[in-house]
Amino acid sequence: MDKREELYAKFRGMLEDKSYPYEGAANTDLPIMMSAYLRQDAGLFNAVMTTRPLIAAKAMQSRNADRAERVTEIVDAQLFLEVPDAKRRIDDFISNFILDGNAVAYTPWVKRDEMVHETKFAPPAPPEVPEDQYLLNVLLALFPTVRAISDTSASGLDYRIEYLNEDGQRATATVSVYFTDTNALEIALTYPATVFNGPVFMVLDIDDLFIRTRVANLQPPSEENPNGAPEVFFHVRYTIDQIRRLKKSGKLNWLTDEGLETIIAGARTGGSAAIKPEETLKEQKDEAEGADHREPEAILDEEIGHLRVECLVCFDRWDVNSDEQMEDVFWLIARDAGVLMEGRLLTDLWPAKVPYRPLAESVFVPVANRYYGISLLELAEHLYDLITGTLNLAIDAGKFANIPPFFYSASAAFRPGTIRYAPGEGYPVPGVARDAVYFPNIATRDQSWALNLVGLGYQFVERVLAISDAQYGRVPVGRASALRTMGTTLALLQQGDVRADQMLLRLLNGLAQIAHNFHRMNRYLLPRNKEYRIWGWEPAHKQAYRTIEHRAEIDADMDFEFQASFLMSNQAVLAQSLQTLLTVIVSPLMIQMGLTDPQKIHALVRDYVKALRQDPEKYLNAPSGTDKPGLLAEEAISAILSGEVPDGVPLEGAQAHLDKLLEFQQSDDFGHVTSEQVPVFQHWLRQVAQATMMERQAQAASQFQQALIQAGGGGGGSPAGGAEAPEPGSGVANPEQAVNDPLAAAGA
Repeated sequence: MDKREELYAKFRGMLEDKSYPYEGAANTDLPIMMSAYLRQDAGLFNAVMTTRPLIAAKAMQSRNADRAERVTEIVDAQLFLEVPDAKRRIDDFISNFILDGNAVAYTPWVKRDEMVHETKFAPPAPPEVPEDQYLLNVLLALFPTVRAISDTSASGLDYRIEYLNEDGQRATATVSVYFTDTNALEIALTYPATVFNGPVFMVLDIDDLFIRTRVANLQPPSEENPNGAPEVFFHVRYTIDQIRRLKKSGKLNWLTDEGLETIIAGARTGGSAAIKPEETLKEQKDEAEGADHREPEAILDEEIGHLRVECLVCFDRWDVNSDEQMEDVFWLIARDAGVLMEGRLLTDLWPAKVPYRPLAESVFVPVANRYYGISLLELAEHLYDLITGTLNLAIDAGKFANIPPFFYSASAAFRPGTIRYAPGEGYPVPGVARDAVYFPNIATRDQSWALNLVGLGYQFVERVLAISDAQYGRVPVGRASALRTMGTTLALLQQGDVRADQMLLRLLNGLAQIAHNFHRMNRYLLPRNKEYRIWGWEPAHKQAYRTIEHRAEIDADMDFEFQASFLMSNQAVLAQSLQTLLTVIVSPLMIQMGLTDPQKIHALVRDYVKALRQDPEKYLNAPSGTDKPGLLAEEAISAILSGEVPDGVPLEGAQAHLDKLLEFQQSDDFGHVTSEQVPVFQHWLRQVAQATMMERQAQAASQFQQALIQAGGGGGGSPAGGAEAPEPGSGVANPEQAVNDPLAAAGA
């Protein structure tokens, strides 16, 4: 921690005054570390935030492949939309990853119940409806699952309502009804409600975490994880009010009334507590903010609830049943008071077949079989010292040359002490001044050595941190100017981003662990009828909202991977690569061979627009029918015979779908179609015929363009030197006739 405190001081420029070799010696601060951090942080943050979903789920078994998309959607919504201040927390995770070398996130499931105070309004009662009956109808509309209503006031305007909440549990609400000047109803409600119920991630500071030496990760040690941590401690902070609420709810199962009083007594006198030894880095950050981190003294009882208590979370292995078998457990301890507040089996809080600690971690530059990695500041520290030390020496030399010390005769009638002089001022001395005072002539030495050494130091910084002129948007000078072409410049940028991509992959590994922990908790703790919004609908339409009725819909083993587009963090290189893909994939040959389709082309163009830092929703529409399910011709016919209107797109292709419909129309089975179902069949046949025409037009256009390419782009009215383009397709001889008169198309 002392070493990291020194590094952080250099990073922030919080340097002490130098007294060697003299008071006020040069002590410059060059933003070498800060500039490198800002660029690294911006690259990682932009790469993470510009592509959604951030992490994609992959099913571990083929039978669960259809659940992967739903798991990806719910985890992405929980990670970015439901976690309070999610973007700031991700930024903190990235910052710790770069500056400390280790980023750690704690991912608990939080369910918070509060008493909600809400006011509702209702219009005046209609004249034909009695006032008491109207009021009862309003209350029943507010509480559809009401079980009992009791009047608690003589005036009949205060009520106690018992109802079933979302979890099917009995709850009680109090209602007070007031009449406005227009006889409208103003209804004041007070009822218990779950204000948050889901997974969160909290970023831990490196000085909040306590582990043993020579461990490689924070998960329990086992045969498959021999370098795991036997126990993990880290700091959390609770207010007295939170502790009281959690004790009342039963979560703090080991906290007694005496223990609570001990905690409160310790918190009352905690205002003068000294900074703990492991918090020196936090103290330094407080000083940079001009803050003094001490809890205020609570004199009144009403002030106690605001006080914060330092607590320790502990993940450990313990012989719970005295059977010589260690089990994973969770402890929550009030640190200063020494009071155990909660103790449970790990699987009681985080159910799973294989116990896991809800922690996620990333390492900037890992050290083999060690937990603590190497940070960006450690990579740059020695070069920072070299450059600033050389520059300070050059500045001091310049001071001595321009303002040299001087000597004077000991017998001169000078008063003792330091003589400070300024330009244009004279100082009287007895006798001949030239004989009494002597200014040595200090020759101004050549400072080119210092400048060369500083330049050499910056070159080493660029090599260590993989930052060059190209990464700053500058074109290299000298002989490198011969390489100023689009291809070579992008190739250089791509090579320069190898290190950045590696850092991005390591960061995403930690974010994937967060997503994995979220999914493991969702499998056991997700509430019923969970509604969420998926990414990609701006503005949000009805299709943007999905509902998981039961957690069994996502109950599957999943692995989480990052999107492939992350592999190039440089947006210019990414855009150039996508442009190359566009020229290869969006071609007549690829479309004709069926190697791509409108949906995949749409996804590719969206990625290209996003790589150009633009909003694809402004410029692109999704291909028609992409939001509808695929239907086989047999399924469409069955739906029509059942009295339903088919809603979807031809799954086997429009031409094959149309052939099946016409074959059914000419068969004897068409006699089962009633007179009411015939218009429905005609409407569906017309839609499929239109889709067939669009497919044929696209095929004809692609064949025409391919013929032009083969002919070398020759002009004229026909491709390939006047040869007519081949007639595409087969099946219905005249699709236009099927559009205008689908029943007559069978004869054609």
